[in-house]
This record gives sequence, structure tokens and C-alpha cells, in this order.
Amino acid sequence: MSAYILGVDVGTTSVKAVLLETDSRAVAATHTVPTTSDITDSSGSKAKEQDTCRIVDAVNRCIGLLPRDKLQHVCSIGLSGQMHGVLFWKAKSGCDWSNRDSFTARDTSQLITWQDGRCSSSFLSSLPKPDSHLSVATGFGCATIFWYMKHRPEFLEDFTAAGTIQDYVVSMLCGLDGCVMTPQNAASWGFFNTSSNQWNVDILKGAGFPLNLLPQCVPSGVMAGLTHSDWHGVPAGTPVGAALGDFQCSVYSCMSALTDAVLNISTSAQLTFAMPADFSPPDSPQPASSISYFPYFDSSYLAVAASLNGGNVLASFVEMLSAWMKELNAELTDSCLYEKLIGCALNQESSDLRVSPTILGERHSPLCLGQVINISADNLSLGHVTRALCRGVLDNLTSMMPVERLQQAGVSRIVGSGSALTRNEVLRQEVEKAFNQPVVYRQNADSAVGHPDYLRSLKRFHLSIDADCAFVYTGQVEEKPRQKGPLQREVEMKKSEMFGFSLETDDRTEEEKSRHTAANRNGKEAPKAPMDTDYQEEMEETKPKLRFNLNFDKAIRGIEPDNRKRESQTFDIERLFEAVASRDVRKLDGLHQYLYQNMKKLSDSLYQSYGKTPLMKALLHLRDGKNETVELLIEISERLGDIKEFVNAAYTSSYYKGQTALHIAIERRSISYVKLLVSKGADVHAKACGKFFRPHDSPYFYFGELPLSLAACTNQADVVDFLMENEYEQANAKLADSQGNTVLHALVVIADNSIENTDFITNIYDSILKTTARLHPKLKLEDIENHQGLTPLKMAAKTGKIGLFAHILKREFQESHTKHLSRKFTEWVYGPVNCSLYDLATLDSCEEASVLEILIRGSDIPNRHKMLETEPLNRMLDEKWKKFAGPLFFVNFLFYLLYLIIFTLVGYNKKELKLPFHLEHNLNGYLYVSGQLLLLLANIYFFLGGIIDMCRKRPKLQTLMIDGYYEILFFLQGFLFITSAGLYVCGQQAYLGFMVLCLALSWVNLLYYSRGDRHMGIYSVMIQKMILSDILRFLFVYVVFLFGFSAAVVSLLIDPSVKNKTETVLIGKGRFIGPLDADEECLKPSYSNITYTTLQLFKFTIGMGDMEFMQDSQNTEVFYMLLISYIILTYILLFNMLIALMNRTVERIQMQSSSIWKLQRSITILDMEKRLPGFVRRRFRCGVEKKLGTALGDDRRRCFRVEEVNWNKWNINLGKINEDPGCWDRLHQPTPDTPLHRPNRGRSWRGLFRDGSRRLQTHQSTEMSPLSSQPV
Repeated sequence: MSAYILGVDVGTTSVKAVLLETDSRAVAATHTVPTTSDITDSSGSKAKEQDTCRIVDAVNRCIGLLPRDKLQHVCSIGLSGQMHGVLFWKAKSGCDWSNRDSFTARDTSQLITWQDGRCSSSFLSSLPKPDSHLSVATGFGCATIFWYMKHRPEFLEDFTAAGTIQDYVVSMLCGLDGCVMTPQNAASWGFFNTSSNQWNVDILKGAGFPLNLLPQCVPSGVMAGLTHSDWHGVPAGTPVGAALGDFQCSVYSCMSALTDAVLNISTSAQLTFAMPADFSPPDSPQPASSISYFPYFDSSYLAVAASLNGGNVLASFVEMLSAWMKELNAELTDSCLYEKLIGCALNQESSDLRVSPTILGERHSPLCLGQVINISADNLSLGHVTRALCRGVLDNLTSMMPVERLQQAGVSRIVGSGSALTRNEVLRQEVEKAFNQPVVYRQNADSAVGHPDYLRSLKRFHLSIDADCAFVYTGQVEEKPRQKGPLQREVEMKKSEMFGFSLETDDRTEEEKSRHTAANRNGKEAPKAPMDTDYQEEMEETKPKLRFNLNFDKAIRGIEPDNRKRESQTFDIERLFEAVASRDVRKLDGLHQYLYQNMKKLSDSLYQSYGKTPLMKALLHLRDGKNETVELLIEISERLGDIKEFVNAAYTSSYYKGQTALHIAIERRSISYVKLLVSKGADVHAKACGKFFRPHDSPYFYFGELPLSLAACTNQADVVDFLMENEYEQANAKLADSQGNTVLHALVVIADNSIENTDFITNIYDSILKTTARLHPKLKLEDIENHQGLTPLKMAAKTGKIGLFAHILKREFQESHTKHLSRKFTEWVYGPVNCSLYDLATLDSCEEASVLEILIRGSDIPNRHKMLETEPLNRMLDEKWKKFAGPLFFVNFLFYLLYLIIFTLVGYNKKELKLPFHLEHNLNGYLYVSGQLLLLLANIYFFLGGIIDMCRKRPKLQTLMIDGYYEILFFLQGFLFITSAGLYVCGQQAYLGFMVLCLALSWVNLLYYSRGDRHMGIYSVMIQKMILSDILRFLFVYVVFLFGFSAAVVSLLIDPSVKNKTETVLIGKGRFIGPLDADEECLKPSYSNITYTTLQLFKFTIGMGDMEFMQDSQNTEVFYMLLISYIILTYILLFNMLIALMNRTVERIQMQSSSIWKLQRSITILDMEKRLPGFVRRRFRCGVEKKLGTALGDDRRRCFRVEEVNWNKWNINLGKINEDPGCWDRLHQPTPDTPLHRPNRGRSWRGLFRDGSRRLQTHQSTEMSPLSSQPV
């Protein structure tokens, strides 16, 4: 009897099952069962859910209607279903098989379908940006989970697995603990990168997404598992493929030529065609685009216009009419009503009525509504309305995918499918009117047929099974040409490979198995397991897998194997590792024959230890760049047919996970082996993502995980060129590692600012930019951001890589085809003067997260003083200061000075506190109250402004103390005054203490405005540095000494007789100074009081101590020892140390006085700019718009013009110069030996007065004055 493939499609409204003959592709049996599972939403949240139990029941009933004798000969099962939706269940209890022949749903949620509308546009915009070309819409699985996280987080706690409805059915059939999902369904959930076939784990983790609910992604065409129980006659152990998307399966069943476009109208509507094989989707989502690119088979894509309004619109129309008729007591069944509507429309060949049926909105335009246009008395019949509605469905779809777009894509035929199109002749008529291409309709063309047809086109399943029934794909893709389509064109459709069943073989004896297990039983993988060793290899314990035992017959017959002969002929992993490490090919003689006879392959798990293969071991043991065993191993693997699996095997240990043979060959700097591996199918995009390859506390080597990044970071330009331009598989420079870093980001990470390192980094960086621009002209590689939102330039700024940072800013290419990659454009040159235009993209602080803002806010960035002096940042800051920041700063200074004057006058003329708002009705009284109100408003401004500034900067404590020093002081100033005002209102005399503290602090804060002048600004910085470093440390040590010696003195001078005599007096007060009662005798404080003692010792510190109190003491010698020690440690040692430290701080700051002052001024400029309204900031924006005319065509950029003087280069070019017209002082003339950058000490105080005397000397010769450069 024939074998069959069972196809099941779990649709939105029905379940369809198909039995497809494996030999002839004929449909042997088919049944469709409606689910009737919709749940009415009464909450008003636009939820759209379906009853899971009813769906599962419909699946079982549909399968049960198929012939049982045919079901018993099913060889594989393929499921598809509605995409986007999400269903939650508990692992291991998601269903009940008590019926034995079928299962029922248990411990599951309801199915939240693709039609769910609870995620509003504002909610979707609040979600993180996905690393995918597909945007996230309402009804998508990840968006729904985010919605539950925000509104019902307790709901998610009840479940441990999630997937689409078809993924759930697969998991239940196979008894899987979790969920496996193909890229087709994963992409429909959102937050899935179809290029890398991986979830956006880092993005989701950063948003708090429950990662345990993410399904495991497996390739399309992979077996998910075996049925663990009979299912309506389908035998247990039948292979079940991972579920596919109903849309892709439907297209697959229809599209027989690449020039076909498929029109599917069922519940929804889609129009699609296949993109070329080399097509790559956009880098980022395009929510406003009506065309999406869905993953198809074999890493290809479909261009899709997917409308939410299809057959469901017609069904809604029928439901509406049925409801009206019920109200009129003239009921008709929906099917009868539908037939009458179609008949009326067939009698009405055309209609001028226009219906826009978008009652459900569209994903690219969720707020659009349905419309009816051109209504007249002549077109209100049911025939007019029905035909207009059918035409509206087509018009809406063709507006999303214009006919012209199909013609540009070379589409020569429209293939129609879908339940709505099959049942509706009017809809078919409108289809033929809407398209210029011929239209054909497929029989048995739907997703229920598509998945079995796809499985039938494959060769076999490749699978290995472990003890927990986890299935690992190990297949190799083969292609099978399709038959010629109806257009009789020689078009071959590329297919994936087939379900079959492949097992590893195992020829080990029981003794060998037990010996290997015993050797590893007590050893677990170390957290830092060695990558390789020349000594005894630490082998991984063999994991339990289902293998075919080649010695089972000998055991049955009682034949004992000849161990001596066996050991000489057997190649186990230890023998292979030893042979390749010795680089002796003779030790591998007979390897191919052994593997072939025992049906083994070098990619088998028995030849791997923590994922390391003999090929990796051989590459780790090169001598003079060669190991002849490498070529032999690759040759044997190629002859055995597992070459791709062999060369792409990767480490599985957590420490070195993902490293492949290609990574090792690159690290060993062997370009010959790199070329060999790539030519044999090595994956040039494999990621070494283990802990060793990521930054952490222990020693590590981070290079960006990808082979291209490794080659770039190890300065192998020839390998970089080969990987990017080879004929086999070109490395894509835009691909990122697990941290979102591209190869350019990786180069920034390894830069260390040394001259040699900077040279090779910049050369490789520029080479990759040029090559990428030549291969992918539209790709802007430098604009790609990592997961922290940093481009390579921003990362260089944030990490203080000044060498690479300056190079990027000043990069200039002269060739016409690469000039658009420049950031600096020389405008004109005359003598030593050159005028350049610098690209301001991402630099100017007018933009969000600009480079300038990163540098100014990053107090922990090394070299940020020097980086801010790099052009064009230095000149740009000067221009901002002159254009708006300087004048505004001066105005702020005048207002603050007026505030201080008012505050001082109010404080000096304070009134006696009688009532909170006591007012004298005269001029002085009015002025006094007005001053108080002005002071209150000003200090509220300081208080709130300080909070806003600190929240905006969000610094660490160390950063806050450095860059937020004055913000803290102004905040404290406002807080003191507001507290004082509150106490004043409450009539408390204590208000005066807070007010005078605020007044003193207000005058101290006047130093903030000293940063407008270079000399006074440096003086203010010195004070700040000394307070925060030297004085704080001094005070800590001094307080320790003070309290320590105070406690010692108090303990020494306790007089027992005095203590007894005054016991009554000191009750309740201890040994601290306190007020006495009225009837108590006034006592003079003594050194037995710790507060008084501390005060007296402080006086000794400043030379004001009194020693007369010791005249009557009994322990004078000990006291003098303590006092002398105290004076030596504090007055002599600590004070002199403080002076020395402060002197060192002054010298250190003086060395960088100019840079520090410019940094302080930069912080002020940025703070003032951020306070300006947006339109004012745009008006004061630096630079000019320039049309550069590069290879990009109309290349318009905002550039900043800088005129620079370079006497060094000018003198070198001239050779020998007798006179330099720009140098009036020959001693100050720069020479070729003069370093370009000297430590800038700025202008000292002594120089300030010397400069004043120099101003009396005038130099009239303009020829001898230095040429100044100013930004324009």
C-alpha cells in the first residue's frame, strides 16, 4: 500500500487535513472541520481570542474523519497554521492523552490570534526597537507578551512555554518539554532577526521580557520529534516536522515558477511574489511600508502585501445582513444568504459604487477606516453593494502592492488560491479585471497541502536523538528540480532536503563504553576548561544518544571480539586527537576505510569533545603554518559526504561556545587554510559567543565573535579582503555579534591609543569601509548602532580611543568613488593655510546622543580633555560660546549678582519675628516683602533646576561630585532657603540659621561664574579639586585623631570625688555639655566633658589652646604625652601634608589648565544649550549646508568650516626657508622637530601681569604677526 504524508492546517476559522501520496502528489483524502472557537470580548479591550479546547477538538475530529487504513501508513506529519498569534501552556502537562487515540488541551491559555487589537499604537511605540527588518504590530506574539507584562504580569507566571497554535500541536504530539519554532513563525512574532535566525535576546532581556517563553528556533524542514503515541491510527514514532507558517505553505503549493505571483484570499488577503536569491531585506523596520518581506524556504524571501481585510470582510457583511433580517423576523442561514448575494452580484456586471473595506485597519495604517463612496439611488441594490465590496477588497490589496511593482519584478502570471476566492465567483471576476497578467486558479492549493508537498520534495530526515528525546538537526541540503510550469519555462525551484531517518553508528564494546564513562564520571566541565592541551586531553563524557550498535549481533551470538586486532584497526577520538596533534599523516592511514566500513562520519558526536573536532585540534597544532593532517581530514570528510557539518562544527562548552575551525585558522594567521575552509562551505558568519570571547573579569579575548572581526582585530588585511570578496560566501560587514557590535565596533574596542595599534586599526578600518562601499553602495556601515545605541564613532568617543577618534573625524579620501566616505573635505589651500569642511553628522549637540554630549557628560572617559580639543570640536565649541553661550552666561551672571545684592540687603535688614507674614505698610515694608518673594522664587528655581540637571545627567556619585559639583551646591542653596522659608512661615526662630547658611553658600556659588574667564575658572577648579580630594581626606584623618585623643583625655581626667559630688547635677545629661536647672549651681566645664575636651583640643590644633587647667591634675606626665603627640600628628604632620598635597594638586591642574578650563566651559555651553527651546537651538546651530557632489549624487551634509595653519608641513615642503612671513619671533618659530602637541600649562598668574606690561608694546608690521584661524 502507498505511503502518505499527513498535512494539517490549523486555520483561523477551520481545520483542514490532507493525506498526500508520497509517490504521485495526489490527494488521497481530505476533510475540513470548522473550529467555531471565537470568544466574544466583553471587556472592550479589542481582544481577539479563540478557545484552545475547541481548536484541539476540531483537529481531532478532522483527523478522525480520514480513512483509518490510510492513516496507519502515514510516514510523516506536517503542520501549518495561523501565524502571529500566541498560546501559552505548562510544559509536561499541556495536554491529556488519557483517551490514548487522541489528546485534549489542558493547562493552556486561550489562543490570542493575529486579529487581536489590544496593543495600541502608543503601546507599540513604547516597545524597544527590534533588530529586524520586520516591525512589530498588534496581534504579534512578542507584542502580546509585552502587553501581558505591563497589564497582567501574574498571567504569565502560570505558564512555562509559548508558541503558535500549530507549534503547540507539534509539541503535544511529540511530548516535547518546550516549543520548537521555525523562522517563518518566529518572524511573525517580531523581535526575530531573519538574517541570523536568532531572537533579539539582548534587546528583550534589557526590556525584562520573560526569555523562558521564547521557543527554540530550528530550520524549516527539520523534524521536531516523533509521535509518542498512536494518533487516530497514525503509528507512534512517526516523524513530525516543525510547524510552518500557513502563508508560506499556501504559496509553496501554488508557485511553480519564480515568475508567479500568488494571490491568496481566505480570512485575510495576501499578494506575494518571490524575491531574487541575492535579496537582503532592509536593516531596520519600516512600519509605514505596505510591503513586507517574509522569510521563505532556503534563506529566500517573499515580498508580501498582507491585508487584514479579506474574506473576513465579506463574512462580516453577511453577518450584518443576517442580524438585520433577524430583527425583521425574516431569518436565513448564512450559507443561503451568501449564495443569494453572489447571485445578485453576478447579475450586476459592474457598479460605480466604491467601497473601501478596511474595517479592521491595516498593519501599516492601523487607524484607517472603511468608507463607502459615490452612493446614489441607482446603486443601493445588493448586487451593486456585493460587487463593490468584492472589488474593494482587490483595490485595497493592489493599492498596497501596485500592479506596476509586479511588472517590475517580472511577474508574468497570477496564481489564485484561498477559500474565499474558491467559493466566490464575483471575487474571481474582479481579480481578472484588476490584473493585466493572466490568472489561473490552483486546485488543492492551500497550506494543508503545501506542508506535505514541501516534505515530499525533501530527501530525508537527518536526526540524532538523545535520552530526553531532544532532536538535533544534522542534515545536508540537497536540491531537487521541479517540473516545468504551465508556461513551459525551464525554472528550477530550489528546495530544502527531505525527512528521512539517519542514526549514528557505534562500534564500541561494552568494556570501552564503561571505561570511557568511568574516566569521566567524576569530572565535570570546568568553568575555564582548556581550549587545547599538549598533555592528557580532558574529554567530555559521551552524552546518551540513540545509536545503532554494530556489535549487537556478536553479543547475541556470544562472539567475543578480538581486542588486540580491534585496537589496531579502531579510530576513536583519542587516537584521532593524538594523530593530528603530532602532524603525522601516517597515523591516519586506514581512517577512511574504517569510517566507510562502519558507516561513521567525522562529524559524528563520538568524534567531538565539548564540540571540538579533530580538524580544530589539527589547526591548533600548526608548525610553520602547516599541518598535513588538515587536508587529509577534509578530503576524507568530503568523500563521506559530511564536509559542511565537519568544517562548521563548533565548540559547545560555555567558555568557548561557537568557535569553529575557521576562527582557529584565522587566529593562527593561516590564510591558506582559511581559503580551504571557506571553499568547503565554512560559515563565514559563525559566532564565537562563549564567555572567553566576551568581556568579563577574567582573562578574555574579545574580537567581535565573527570571523571577519577576528581577522580585522588581528591585523590580517589579506584575510579580511578574502572573506569580504571570495567567490564562495562573502562576509557581510553589517552583521553584528551578541552585543550588537559590527566589525567596526570591534576595531574600536581593541584600540589602545598606541602609535602602532592606531596605525593598523585605522588602515583596516578604512579598508573595510572602502570594500563595503564598493560591494554595497547603499549600505552606511558607520551608521549602524550596537545595543547601547553607539555607532563606531560614538563608541570611540565613549571609550576614550583618541587616536581612532581623531582619525575618523579627519578622514579624507581623495578618490572620487570613495570620497563620500570622508568626514573632512578640503575646500582650499594657500601656503600653510588650508580651509576644510568637517561633516557634523552625529557630532553637534543639537542632535540627540551626539558625540559632543557623550564627551562632555562622560566624566569617566579617559582623554576627554584632549578629545574635546580635536578639530572640529574645539572650534565648534568656540563658536557656540561666541554665538550664544557667552552672552547668555554673562546675563545669567548679572541676574545672579542682583540676586545676591537683594539677598544680602534682606538678610541685613531682617525684621523681628512677630508673625509669619508681618507687613509694615510703608515703602520699606513693601520692598522687604518683595525681596523675600523674589528670593523665594529664585531659590525654588535653583532647587528644581538642580534636580532636573542631576536627573538629566543621571551620573554616578563620582561623576556627580566632579561634573555636578555646582549643581549640588545650587540645589543645597535652594533647599536651605526653602527650609528657612518654611520655618519662617511657621513662626520658628530657627529659620535664621538656615537663612544665613544659605546666604554664605550663595556668595560661595558666585565662583561658578568664574568659569567664563580662563584664569578665574582654573582657580575655581583648583578649589573644587582640593575640597573633593585633599581636604576631604585630611578631614577624615583629622576627625579620627581628634576624637581618639579626646576620648583618651576624658578617660584620663575623670575625678571620682568630683564625680560623686556632682552626680545629681549630671543626671540625664551624661558627660556632655547641657543646660542646668534653675536651682542647680553653675559649674565650670571641665575636661571630664567630651564635648568640651574636643573643642579645647581643636583650639590646640590652631594654636589657641590653654594649659592652665592641668595645675591640679594627678596625671600631668601622661596628659603632656598625649597632648604633644596630638599636636605633632595634627598641627605639624597633617597640616603640612595637606599643604603638600594641595601644592601637588595645583601643579597637576596647572599642567592641564587650558584643557580643564575648556572642559568646564564646554559643560556650561551644553547645559545652556539644552535649556534653550528647540527652534532657538536650531537657529544657533553650527555649520552650513553644503552640496558635496560625491559618488552618492546629491550628497548634502551639514558641515563646519575650519581654517587651519600648518607651518610644519609647509616648512618641510619648502625645504629651506630664509624667512617665514608669519613668524615675528624666530625663537617661537615651529620647526620640523618641534612636537605637534605639548603639555599646555595655560597662562600662569605671573604671566598675567607680564602680559599686561607687554600690551604697552605695539607691533605695527602685519607681515610679522601670526595668522589666526577662525571658524566661519
